[in-house]
Amino acid sequence: MKLDLSELIKSTGAVIPFHFEGEIEVEGVELLSPVVADFKFSNTHRSIIIEGELDVSILAECVRCLKHFPLSIHFPFQEVYTRQDLMLDTKGNLVTEDEDIRSIFEGHNLDLSEFLRQNIILALPSAPLCSPDCKGLCPICGKNLNEGECQCAQQKVDSRWRKLLDYKKKEV
Repeated sequence: MKLDLSELIKSTGAVIPFHFEGEIEVEGVELLSPVVADFKFSNTHRSIIIEGELDVSILAECVRCLKHFPLSIHFPFQEVYTRQDLMLDTKGNLVTEDEDIRSIFEGHNLDLSEFLRQNIILALPSAPLCSPDCKGLCPICGKNLNEGECQCAQQKVDSRWRKLLDYKKKEV
């Protein structure tokens, strides 16, 4: 979805709110709900500042037990888009003096689908857990230990580590 920012670009200091609710294609991620995002676009003459929050539910896979579970994501974002025509020197070469400039747009259109897709990817947890106390899988038979103990023989512990294992059992 492309958003026309021509009215915003004409008025330095202008602020425009925008609400989006819809489907976005994100490769490798199964969305369980439409993406809901609230934007605030601000014109500072030299750049457009985009602030807001997005909410979406995805189907995640627990890194311990490999169970699929729904995961709600709430992600605040802020990004600065600088107009390319203000970034050119007299010869037409791109000049960047500001270290904070992250993105450049050309013309009056901004692709919101790509913007939201990138922010959804940034919001994905690196190690999703179905619950904080997930026990994971048995390393021997692969049984999900959240569903009960398995019948695998307990691993023999080196006698030099026995005291440490006893200490660990006392803590639990």
